Amino acid sequence: MFLGYPRRQTLYGEPLNPEAEKAWDELMPIGRGFVNINNDTALPDQPGLDQSLPQQRAMISVFHQLHCIYMTREGYYAAREGNLDQVNAAHLMHCWDYLRQAIMCHADTTLEWIPAPPNDKGSTGWGVEHTCGDFDAIARWAEDNRLKTTYGIH
Repeated sequence: MFLGYPRRQTLYGEPLNPEAEKAWDELMPIGRGFVNINNDTALPDQPGLDQSLPQQRAMISVFHQLHCIYMTREGYYAAREGNLDQVNAAHLMHCWDYLRQAIMCHADTTLEWIPAPPNDKGSTGWGVEHTCGDFDAIARWAEDNRLKTTYGIH
């Protein structure tokens, strides 16, 4: 389950500050989700995969998605403070489309209940059970198979 009830504020939505930045950075495994995959693991033939190489480099989608949410957050707060020169518009456009595709691909069909009138303007999603993947197991695997990078969510 995620989106606990009652709704509680998390650091992830807060303006840029050291505590919130640390929380975001800790979502990323060491290596940022970039991994090495040996071709002898019988990888399927996929677009962009060069089977002639002994090893492939890849990024695990969940970490790319988190990176894109983070970049959107960073761009929002930069724009809100009038620092448009700090906003990489092309990167944000990539992230918005990438996240749109990821959401549509996963197509979570969990029902989110709408409050009774007069508060029936939509669903908050709070307190609804979802079936989730094991994020911690994915992060551990990513660290075990990581490229040798040391930077965080950026």
